[in-house]
Amino acid sequence: MIVSKIHVCRKFVPLPAAFLQVYTINADSLPAFFTGVFSILSLPFINLCGMSPCTAIADVPSHFQRKGTVMKERIPSNVRPLNELNLIDDFLFYQVVSDPEYGEPLCRMLLEIILQRKLGRIVVIPQKENRSHHPGRHSTRLDVCIAESSTDGRKTPPETIIDVEPETAVYSNSEENDGRYTVKTLLRRTRYYHSSMDMRHFPSGNTYGRLFTSYVIMIMSHDPFGKDRILYTVQNRVLEDPSIPYDDGAVTIFLYTRGTEGDAPDNLRNLLRFMEKTTDLNAVSGVLREMQEMVDRIKEREEVSDAYMKAWEKEMYIREDGRAEGLKEGLETGRMEAITSVTRSLMNEAPQLTKEAAEQRARKLLELA
Repeated sequence: MIVSKIHVCRKFVPLPAAFLQVYTINADSLPAFFTGVFSILSLPFINLCGMSPCTAIADVPSHFQRKGTVMKERIPSNVRPLNELNLIDDFLFYQVVSDPEYGEPLCRMLLEIILQRKLGRIVVIPQKENRSHHPGRHSTRLDVCIAESSTDGRKTPPETIIDVEPETAVYSNSEENDGRYTVKTLLRRTRYYHSSMDMRHFPSGNTYGRLFTSYVIMIMSHDPFGKDRILYTVQNRVLEDPSIPYDDGAVTIFLYTRGTEGDAPDNLRNLLRFMEKTTDLNAVSGVLREMQEMVDRIKEREEVSDAYMKAWEKEMYIREDGRAEGLKEGLETGRMEAITSVTRSLMNEAPQLTKEAAEQRARKLLELA
């Protein structure tokens, strides 16, 4: 039994705004809950009794807390709490880069370390789904795109579009998981991201010479190529003569957070270590400490806690629907196999039966069973 959406109306009781929220409790906590209600409703009369408001509020049982606290009790123990998420986790990364206050400065710090250069004027374009312009065609999910233009601010197409994708899935060369997590699908996915950015962010009426440089940056906690390199930079080239310049403006970067090979700069190594484990201990520079402060403030926001709860519930419902659908398909498959087996047996015992008649009899026998 769950009691939810219990509102305290300020119209009748002049409560502080902090209590005007929706609370959720378990049935096991009902006695403590009513104690909490009584404690809170008594606030207007505290001064008459000579009590301290702080003392009275402290007496409210822990079962009657704000949503962000109760959320932790409703999520199973195998799901990490919000405060344990790292920047490489998709949910937290999206919340940070899409934040109106912190998104742009954090993206600038992140990209200036990855690209090892100063950025011009940037605009952060958070987008969870990049829909196709044509019905029925494939859409893609992007975490964030950063559009970079020259600092003069003219209204021209961006000079650079950067797509940043944190990734914790393990990709291999086997065909397990229906081929979804193979290195081949990862590489084709980055190719699609490039073309998707071209279609979405390059306005009509411009010449190809003004097409922006596009970066797809995959920040990965597992090595997709097995060479233990911290940095893999991929560009097109002429196979017959690699010395021929071939700059089509498409660059793909794979960053392996635990890589040791290569001559990557120290600030990049520190950044990747920080993204995989976003803690004060790994914030070893002024830039990373600034990023840590931004992450901590966003984790404390109640709307972020609510979004995390909703994301978990949505994933749970999708999994439950998948299990139910799989069970239904399994039962149907077993039923058809049973009908086929009984039909075959009936035809062996009575050769004069047609297949249709034997199948009809088999269905009736199974229904009686």
